[in-house]
Amino acid sequence: MRVGRCGAVLLAVAGISGCATNWQHSSITDAGLADRQLKLDDAYCLQVAYGIAPMPPIPIAPMNTTSYVSGQIRTYDTSTGNTSSGFYSGSVTTSPANSFASGFSNGLALGAAVQARRVQDEIHDACMMRRGWKEVPFGASHAASAKPVPTAAPMVTSTTQGASTGGNTPARSSDAIYPNAQDAWLAEVNEFMVIYPRYKESPPLWGRLDAAVRKIAEEQPLASGPQILLAAHDSLNSKGEGVPEPAKGDPTWLIATIYRQAVNGSVADQNALGIGFMSGKNPFPRDYQRSRYWFQKSASTGDPTGQVGYGTLIFEGKGGAADRSRGYWWVEKAAATGDKSATAMLAVMKTKMSAAELRASE
Repeated sequence: MRVGRCGAVLLAVAGISGCATNWQHSSITDAGLADRQLKLDDAYCLQVAYGIAPMPPIPIAPMNTTSYVSGQIRTYDTSTGNTSSGFYSGSVTTSPANSFASGFSNGLALGAAVQARRVQDEIHDACMMRRGWKEVPFGASHAASAKPVPTAAPMVTSTTQGASTGGNTPARSSDAIYPNAQDAWLAEVNEFMVIYPRYKESPPLWGRLDAAVRKIAEEQPLASGPQILLAAHDSLNSKGEGVPEPAKGDPTWLIATIYRQAVNGSVADQNALGIGFMSGKNPFPRDYQRSRYWFQKSASTGDPTGQVGYGTLIFEGKGGAADRSRGYWWVEKAAATGDKSATAMLAVMKTKMSAAELRASE
């Protein structure tokens, strides 16, 4: 029996029968039973992936140090569809004189976050196969050659709200990512098109996505923009009417997987998107607001990498209002977990802050 794989499902929308792929079980013929068993097995295998092989921490280069880096990189050009491979090596020096945001971006290992996601996904899939499931991709490809059309109407979204601090300090203006729901929605659509650009290249595809988005937004008024967009995309793919998910091995597959898991609440993947938008590495444009958005999501769970990333952007005023006291407070929370990189960054931040700003961070 073939049913949809929905992992950590965030939306219970009628008519959506799957997420990124189908899982087929040869020994279960009843659709209802297969759906129930899939949810149980998928949840169990996600626990296996996160428990047996926890997401490795993303290293952060200390400030004012020189490090030698090397490795292999694959780059995918979304405009041409070409993939190139190569090697890199060299020395990277971070300095208090440099921009905090740039230094933090250079120090973070995006490759480590991507590789960790790959390992976890492989563990999950191996677990599912041992339980009798076989993965089958959705849909077929569609032609996409026409010009883009206007975006769908904005919907209610939670992205303009401040992050939960996890402590007694109230939210401040620097916690707001976008000034209004309209700006937030446009940013969410643009982000989605980075992951699935073929929708904006074909009016028929865009029209179907627009209709699905409006329907789901009406049914799920409290869902965030990314949740609604993914649910609409999955709804179309379940009927073979959307942009197919990239196949494993395709350079865009990992990016789509990271995006999906970030929307579903994976802190490690939220950090990976935060790094991607902060650094502007292909296929991500440099967008400090989207970086701030994803680091805020991660930081609000207590993750040190997210707290340092979010605090750094607030401190520098990248992607929103600058608030040195607030930025310092977030990095201090990361340092309280024993994170040495956060402790080193606090020392540098102190040299840039007045006594009044330090008092306000307490």
